[in-house]
Amino acid sequence: RQAMLAAGVSPHHVSKLVSQIFCQMLFVDGFVHCDPHPGNILVTWSNDEEGENKKKKEDTGNGKKSSPGIVVLDHALYRRLSPDFQAAHRCLWEGAFSGDVDKMMSAAKRMLDPKDSSHITEDQAQKLVEMVTNVPWKSLASESVHPRDRIALLEGGGSSSSSSSSKGG
Repeated sequence: RQAMLAAGVSPHHVSKLVSQIFCQMLFVDGFVHCDPHPGNILVTWSNDEEGENKKKKEDTGNGKKSSPGIVVLDHALYRRLSPDFQAAHRCLWEGAFSGDVDKMMSAAKRMLDPKDSSHITEDQAQKLVEMVTNVPWKSLASESVHPRDRIALLEGGGSSSSSSSSKGG
């Protein structure tokens, strides 16, 4: 973080780039990098206008402009997602963001068994939704959670108790 700041590179911008890369892999390309720890993500940047990275430079507010780049390392542990799993995974996230409980449940059951999800219990599907989103099921399934608070929950920046208490509930 300190090295990025010293070079005029915004850690927030780098975080957005990493998110975009992994979302591209998951939701578009159908791949999962199975070992995405910080040691497997290299941040590069160019401070000069003629550098190899000629993309739009980012003004970081301290007079420096840099263009960060991301290099994902350790390609030994990838998994290809089937088109059915990929579609179900997208639906799970769509349901989580929109608060559509039926969509989340249906998607989770398809993720657990794409051929015949009739034997998947509600509890199993709810647990998968919690594991994928890292948000308690009760928070996701609550009709009283405002869409803005739902997004904060899914981004890891909120909790269901704080969102309901802020509304006086």
